[in-house]
Amino acid sequence: MKRLLIIRHAKAVDHSDKGDFYRELAPKGIKDAVKLAQHISKKNHQPDHVITSPATRTSMTADIITEQLSLPKAEPVQDIYEASEPTLLNIVNAISNNYDYVALVGHNPGISYLIYYLTGEILNVTTSSATLIKFDVEYWQHISGNTGSVKWHYEP
Repeated sequence: MKRLLIIRHAKAVDHSDKGDFYRELAPKGIKDAVKLAQHISKKNHQPDHVITSPATRTSMTADIITEQLSLPKAEPVQDIYEASEPTLLNIVNAISNNYDYVALVGHNPGISYLIYYLTGEILNVTTSSATLIKFDVEYWQHISGNTGSVKWHYEP
């Protein structure tokens, strides 16, 4: 069984002089990311591994979560930034089978499309939301359309 926790980055500032990639978390985003980490902890659902877009707002969200849950620092995966659903599926399929529970911190609209593709469910994917999907497969490579089921969905 594999589990994938799909997290949308926390609320970011509206702009950065350096461009979209470098937008930092807003104060509300920092608070919401802490609340999300507390929710994950309360559910007793700590991932084995965390992957994240290297964009500032997603890496800051991932850092808050990994720090709050005492997990190793998240692995940045460049292709998550501005990824479409097929790209995100390729990233999921390439996860090492050494991990059974992985968190992916990314961006909309790609992660909303991925959740729908994997589960057939349309969910409200707000900033700092998280969706835990369970797959009855042994290998990440076997994950594809409608192979997962939503175990819980969190919105701040």
